Amino acid sequence: MPFSSRRNQFTLKIRGGLEMADKQISKVLPGSVKFGELLAMWGPHHRIVSGLNAAFQQVEELIVLEDDCVPHPTFFKFCEELLERYRDDKRVMHISGSHLQPQTFRSTPYSYTFARWNVSWGWATWRRAWQHFDLEVRLWPQVRETALLTELMKDPRGVKEYSAIFDDLYNRPGQNDGWDYAWSFACWSQSGFTLMPSTTLVANVGLVRTPRIFHRRPTTHGGG
Repeated sequence: MPFSSRRNQFTLKIRGGLEMADKQISKVLPGSVKFGELLAMWGPHHRIVSGLNAAFQQVEELIVLEDDCVPHPTFFKFCEELLERYRDDKRVMHISGSHLQPQTFRSTPYSYTFARWNVSWGWATWRRAWQHFDLEVRLWPQVRETALLTELMKDPRGVKEYSAIFDDLYNRPGQNDGWDYAWSFACWSQSGFTLMPSTTLVANVGLVRTPRIFHRRPTTHGGG
């Protein structure tokens, strides 16, 4: 069913921005660190890496949400169960809260599937996986000489686009905050899998707001 036609199934009215996010997270994760405190610690987009590095010094696994991502309550349970189930399976590196396909529900009888693409609009991972992250993608020269991207993309245009992205990360270390591309590279270079949900569990409202100010009611949906 199209995303828009299910709009009224789960709607969060954001009043007070970060305060409402704190309340929503507290409902499903009592005693958790306040969202506003995390944002203050991490700062803007380019501080996400330092925030995750600091957090993984304290814990073995994390559920990650940026300030423009609004989760359905079942997103947290989804992540918690899969974090536990695949805790020791090094083949799995990323748990996604979205699948970025036009339809809200994918045509699969399963609640999740294995994929090679990772989506960072609400996600989870383990310290054992994050240890392979490198914002400067220093393994790129070696990987570039292999058929990895060709096998993943199946399209020369995709290979060209991602090669340019990784070239930029490698050639301009510390100047590009494309951490999500670097995370994809880490997973791909380790032959890691993503667990992809069969339904959208996180909505990204970042394209319709100025920083920390929401202009409309964010909507997301969850399946059983």
